[in-house]
Amino acid sequence: MDVEQLALLAGILFILIAVVGGGFTIKEVMIPKVPGWARISALVVGILFVFPFFWVRFVAAPSGPPEGEGAQLAMIYSDNQPDRGVHGIQLNKLEVWAEHRQPRVNDRISVSFTLQNVGPNSVSFQETFVAARNPGGENRDFGYGHERLTVEPNGTVLVKANMIVDAPGIWQVWPCYILSGGQEEDYCPTRWRAFPVRVMQ
Repeated sequence: MDVEQLALLAGILFILIAVVGGGFTIKEVMIPKVPGWARISALVVGILFVFPFFWVRFVAAPSGPPEGEGAQLAMIYSDNQPDRGVHGIQLNKLEVWAEHRQPRVNDRISVSFTLQNVGPNSVSFQETFVAARNPGGENRDFGYGHERLTVEPNGTVLVKANMIVDAPGIWQVWPCYILSGGQEEDYCPTRWRAFPVRVMQ
């Protein structure tokens, strides 16, 4: 269970105390009755604990096509399963859009995803980007940004990037980042949630 899940459970417990007023038992742990002022305090603390969880999933997470492009792009891939990689960084809501539902050579594709720091310490990005390999296996990484950005625990980074696919065949694409320091182990996981993009002639 990661830090985000623990915070959510703690928040739910505090909200339950605020609503019920205590006087119940959870797994052999007795929660005593609490006075009115303590119930108000428990409600405030509970909301503070659960707020980041719902903010990331329903507000801060990317949704829909990149701004201003809704009439031009169609979603061709989405992955809504949160995936905690390494360095305490979790990938949330990966979406890919293209000019056609079946991308063609020289189409533009747009990739968006959120990186969340779910660890106990701040992390410093050297940069974020979208890794890509063309059908010949050549490096076509794109969308470099967030240089030297420090993210505190529970903080998020929204990544949106575009590229032109200039060759037919199956491209491999995945979210990535480099942490400050530039060592090999400071990269995102190898082919982290990689997905194929089939490009037609």
